[in-house]
Amino acid sequence: MTLRNLPADLPPGRLLTPGGAWGGNGAWTDGPVCWVSDQPVDDLPGKWARLQAACELTGLRPIALEYVDDELLPERLSDIEAVDVENYLIDSWKAYCAYREAARVTPVSYDEVPEGVEVPDDPGPPYSVWPGLASADLLHADPDLVACEVVATEIFSDPGFATPHVALVPAPRSADIPALMGWYFDGPRPAALAAVLRSWEDRFGVRVIAACHGGWKVSVAAPPTTKEQAEHLALEHLLVCPDALYQVGAWTFPEYAERILGSRIWHLWWD
Repeated sequence: MTLRNLPADLPPGRLLTPGGAWGGNGAWTDGPVCWVSDQPVDDLPGKWARLQAACELTGLRPIALEYVDDELLPERLSDIEAVDVENYLIDSWKAYCAYREAARVTPVSYDEVPEGVEVPDDPGPPYSVWPGLASADLLHADPDLVACEVVATEIFSDPGFATPHVALVPAPRSADIPALMGWYFDGPRPAALAAVLRSWEDRFGVRVIAACHGGWKVSVAAPPTTKEQAEHLALEHLLVCPDALYQVGAWTFPEYAERILGSRIWHLWWD
């Protein structure tokens, strides 16, 4: 990534190179992974739309940042391409089944439950065997247009993004942003997450639109429209980011499936 790639009308900013050790392998030597604004930006929806429209020419995809951090663990395109998404999810499914079986013997204790809130019994996903990847309706809406709309209606009004920075990431696909930028949380490695996001991009028209404390926000052009679709997709969310179900206010699997039914934004959360 070089300054030659950057649009001419950007606010003051800088190229961001990962600081410190890179995944235990010494310093990152591949150069900057993104450009970030020095200060929070005004008119995030307008700037986002212009940068999104230019990305086919620049190769740079915009995301909103809740804050700027150079403690990054980027990975390469080859790392994403090496991940078999369904095998990854099947392995996670097996681990989840073992966890549920163990929980029948030793009840699970919930952390960070608000005072006065009683956690109901969670029936979990309605599957006894791996059901395969979730299907989606035909994609009718333009995913990039939906991303612009969700940035304007959801991200811009989110109190956590009251003073958002904007970043530009050189990524062939929106789904690749978490891996190529390396914004990492206590969850799947960035390349595995990006591989799953590629699959969701193909099936549900997702776009990575924001990085925040603890996770990512993605827009969804073809969200689930039936209870069965929502439950099937919620299983994939559970296997990739279980904290999205159990630490963001939805305390049971059915409640979470209901939350994502028809929703144009998903909050992928690890804590």
